[in-house]
Amino acid sequence: MEKSISLKSVKLFFITKKENQYNDNICYFKLSKKDSKTFNNISKVENAHLPWFATQKKDTILKAKVKFVDEYEFNNDDMYTCDIELKSYSIDTDNGDNLIGYYVSKVTNINVVENKA
Repeated sequence: MEKSISLKSVKLFFITKKENQYNDNICYFKLSKKDSKTFNNISKVENAHLPWFATQKKDTILKAKVKFVDEYEFNNDDMYTCDIELKSYSIDTDNGDNLIGYYVSKVTNINVVENKA
């Protein structure tokens, strides 16, 4: 059964866009401190693979495929607000385990909050 998590008015900074090993273009965003706490609380509740990770500096980095990011042209280090939709997935592995996780399925209502240029 597919589950969804909707997050409204998330504040984040665009870092970069890179191609991964599967030839998908991925956007990387640093979450604001306030929203990092929200995402970390989700991590505590959901026993699943999630599309964000913590850095050594305790920043939270969100990953999203470009195709799910509303065709927006981001500028490095600008702060944005947006709505994020996460969808669950479940994959049976070769060794019989069931891999459960979430991916960013939609990023919408993107607005520049702070322009660094």
